[in-house]
Amino acid sequence: MKPEVILALTLALGTVGLTVLFWGLALFVQGYLYNQPADKLPLRALVAGLGVALFLTAWTYLNTRATPTNKYGVLHEFSATSQVAVDEFEAVRRLAVKDEKGQPKEVTVPFKWQSAGAGGKFVEAGTSRDFQVNSSDYMTVALLVPDGGSKARFDAEMQDGTYTKRADDERRFDEQGGSRYIDARNPRQMQVPSTSGLIAAVAINVLNYVVWFLAFWLGLRFTIGHSLGLAVAFGVTTMLMMPLLFDLNKVKPVVAPPPTPAAPK
Repeated sequence: MKPEVILALTLALGTVGLTVLFWGLALFVQGYLYNQPADKLPLRALVAGLGVALFLTAWTYLNTRATPTNKYGVLHEFSATSQVAVDEFEAVRRLAVKDEKGQPKEVTVPFKWQSAGAGGKFVEAGTSRDFQVNSSDYMTVALLVPDGGSKARFDAEMQDGTYTKRADDERRFDEQGGSRYIDARNPRQMQVPSTSGLIAAVAINVLNYVVWFLAFWLGLRFTIGHSLGLAVAFGVTTMLMMPLLFDLNKVKPVVAPPPTPAAPK
């Protein structure tokens, strides 16, 4: 199913579900707290449900289309970074053989980005060999990336002579003396912590609670105190549920097909 269709279904089903939720909740709670529910409750529930559904759908769209993944996610999962393209680097390789002092030999191999149709790859200067993080003969322990008039060193995360294992099987190269890093699976993009991205992610998460509050207060006519309590309860629930919604609406990257080999002459 196309991502646009899934997003439209998210909005439609969200509106219906939230409208029913708001209607039933207001009938029961307001009847108990205020003796009678607000006037024109069906219409109020529809407006409140549509408003919250629009916000959640917009949040889903923004986060699932952002780069890197989960840039505007919930606070306990978001990744507020921006990306800078890397055109070339030098791979510092630790060889399987040892030098005269008994230490593993290290060599530096230059790589440059080579575009190919809609994609591209890093190839070794002079040999056109594809970049690999490690093989039976070597392992890449650092990347030297041009940075102004010097080179920034990104060291591989290692422990006891092997790459540090992460939950997502990511191998990272962290900037020496800095906060930037490079994912070995995509060395083309340098990840740079973004203050503006952090502010935007926090603002969206806070807005989540504001939208719920407005739905209960202005939409369903709960008192301010009750609206605040309900907004916190439903806002926290939303924070737990949004990762599932993001996963449902995530867009798979388009992988360019390999070039068709030329027919022999």
